[in-house]
This record gives sequence, C-alpha cells and structure tokens, in this order.
Amino acid sequence: MGVSRVLVVCRQDFDLPGKDLPGAAEVLGEHFIGLLWRGVLSRAVAAVILNPARHGHDRDLLSVEIDVVARNHVAGLATALNTIRDGFRLLPVALPDRFTAAEVERLASRVVGADGLQTSTRKID
Repeated sequence: MGVSRVLVVCRQDFDLPGKDLPGAAEVLGEHFIGLLWRGVLSRAVAAVILNPARHGHDRDLLSVEIDVVARNHVAGLATALNTIRDGFRLLPVALPDRFTAAEVERLASRVVGADGLQTSTRKID
C-alpha cells in the first residue's frame, strides 16, 4: 500500500485600499519562487485582480493562490497558510513606505480562519 497524498489549493483575495498592490504581489511572488524551487509548493501566484463591485465602483484586490501536495489536508493547509503569512511579514521590510509592521500583523492574522479563504482538496493517486 503506497502513501496517499492530497493536493490542497488555497486562495484568498485581500482588499487593501491605498496600498502598493503590484509591489506587494512582486514581494510575495519572490517569496513563493524560493519555496517552489525547493519543492515546498506545487504552484503559487500573487497577482492584482479587478473586483467588480456593486454601485459601479470597481476595486483592485491582491489575490494569492497556493497549491501544496501534502500527506493530508491539514498539513497542506498549514503549509499554505504559513506561506501566505510569512510572505506578508516581508512587506514592511521590502516596502517600508507602504506597509507597517502593525498593518501586516493584522493582515497576517486575518489569513488564518478567514471567511474569504477558499480551499479545495483532491486526493492524488
């Protein structure tokens, strides 16, 4: 009997008015590249997307999606959430004029268990 694995996909969009979203996406992307290269993640994307809002006021959002192959859903989810949280914690260092440490800690705390977090899991044979 072989070891079963699962693919865990996590996605969350962040509404950060007045922030440097392209800069944040670049910082997160650089963080993800290292983890992809080491084989920790299967796929990772940080991008700015348009959120068509009601009443004709569209807003840009920071969208983050992480794919992890893990031994179970819990391990994959923990890896994805920690990856996002650790990436956010790089923002005040990389973009100190745009993100403060206090803002980033609030943001990082919203990732875990947030209502906007979308997850899916699929068993890999």
